[in-house]
Amino acid sequence: MALDIAEDLTLIRVDLPEKALAAPLCYRIYITFNPQTKKAGYYTIEMTAEKEVRALGQILPDGRHESLGEAPVEGAELQKIMDLARYDGTEMTKLRHTEAKAYMSYRNEGIHKDTIRDACPAGTGVRLFMEKEAHYFDAILMDIVMPKMDGFEAARQIRRVSHKDAQMIPIIAMSAKDAREDMDACKEAGMNDYLAKPVEPQRLYQVLAEYLENPM
Repeated sequence: MALDIAEDLTLIRVDLPEKALAAPLCYRIYITFNPQTKKAGYYTIEMTAEKEVRALGQILPDGRHESLGEAPVEGAELQKIMDLARYDGTEMTKLRHTEAKAYMSYRNEGIHKDTIRDACPAGTGVRLFMEKEAHYFDAILMDIVMPKMDGFEAARQIRRVSHKDAQMIPIIAMSAKDAREDMDACKEAGMNDYLAKPVEPQRLYQVLAEYLENPM
């Protein structure tokens, strides 16, 4: 399927045969092309071990595959790819698209704390939190679906560790599944709030501002 979305964006979707596929395996590829800049992008949708959860990935210019977290629900998938294709991530290449947009919005509002750091796997994030001094991080954006350790367990571990900020740092969950059971599970894991993907940058900014201006 090929779509001429606009003068600056052509999009091609390739669906691969799903028969007998086992997770993790790519079953859909999006190719984006900007005729004006001659830049192309390559994005993947992959199966995961969890039946109803899919992963979003990106093929980088050097050929490496980078995980972008949980894929949005089917109806929001195309819009997410369009947003990614139009985003110039030169300044924050390792940040996920929504997080980077929110970061820039946050800075533009005149609040100059580094609220969002490079995205990283849950286990790495827990270790990084432990290694840094008190008040180094202002908030944590926690993807629910991640390899090896999910967001629920990562949040529980952060709340249990012997760190001065462990009980106070705001943890904001993000997931493509906007379900009441997920929201309840986030609260039980010690997270402060929940955002459904695709996340609106302004909404993310509002939530961050609320918790940073009114700390626990």
